Amino acid sequence: LVHEDKNPNTRGALEMKIAPATGGKDFEGTLEALKRGDVKLLFVFGSCLGDLPADEVKELLSKAEYVVNIAPNESPVSEASTLVLPSASFAEKEGTYTNFKGRVQRFFRAFPPRYAAKDDLEILTRLARKLGASWEFKTAEEVFAELAGREPFFAGLSYQTVGYYGIQVGEKV
Repeated sequence: LVHEDKNPNTRGALEMKIAPATGGKDFEGTLEALKRGDVKLLFVFGSCLGDLPADEVKELLSKAEYVVNIAPNESPVSEASTLVLPSASFAEKEGTYTNFKGRVQRFFRAFPPRYAAKDDLEILTRLARKLGASWEFKTAEEVFAELAGREPFFAGLSYQTVGYYGIQVGEKV
């Protein structure tokens, strides 16, 4: 898919008022705060920090007091992190994403996470519990059901209505 957005599958995050860290104003603000040394704790999901070169990533992250990287592979981000939590790769995950046109689609796990890797859902649920939340999510379907109950953009959707091929938000279900 060729689109001016470097990550055309961020619509769901934007609908939930979560700014993607692949560019934009919030990402630039985070970079500036890192450069000033104003970041105490930074969570980085994945193995890159935008389009920044490896040496710049390491320099920036060295300015944060504590960096947690949740990613499936070793990278300049993991090398500069205080703690690395090995997560499942794309082929070891399931869930949904929403493309720039508002089409909600599912992705399916090809095989379970290997070695010490954990599913992102398990990592985030455990982390949330340690921070005092009472999350009990066991499956991506449960998370999606909660999302559909809270976010107007996803209201009325379920794993069943999304189905195998996805659904355009606003279509009759």
